[in-house]
Amino acid sequence: MPWQWLERGSGEGEDWTGFLEQGTKLRGDLVATGTFRVNSGVVGKLSSEGTLILGEQSEIEGEVEGRIVLIGGKLNGTVRASERVEIQSGAFVQGDIYAPCVSIASGGILQGRCHMIGSPSASEFVTIPIHAPVQS
Repeated sequence: MPWQWLERGSGEGEDWTGFLEQGTKLRGDLVATGTFRVNSGVVGKLSSEGTLILGEQSEIEGEVEGRIVLIGGKLNGTVRASERVEIQSGAFVQGDIYAPCVSIASGGILQGRCHMIGSPSASEFVTIPIHAPVQS
C-alpha cells in the first residue's frame, strides 16, 4: 500500500513537490525536484531528482526517472533510478528497469528486463594482467 511508503520515510527527508490523484490525466512530460506522487493516468515522461511514488491507481505509459521509484500501480515503459526501484504487491511493470537495486514484493509482477547498473565510475573497465603458469 502506498501510504506504508510514507510511514517508512521513503522520501528520506525530501520536500513534497506535488501529486496527481485519481480523476486527473496527464499527457506530456512532468519534472519534479522532490518527492512526487502519481495516482492517476499519465502518458509521457515523469522525472524527479528525488522520489517518485506511483500509487495503486496509477496507469503510466512512458518513461519514469528518479532517484527512488516506488511502483504500486501499472507501468508500461522504462524505469530508471539512480538509487533503487521497488515494485509493490499488486503492481504490474511491463518494460525495462535500470537501477543499482531492485526489489519486487510478493505479488508484484515484472514482465521485462532488469538491468543492474552501478555508479558512473563502476562502468569503467579495469584491466587486470593474467599470467599463464610457467611449465617446466
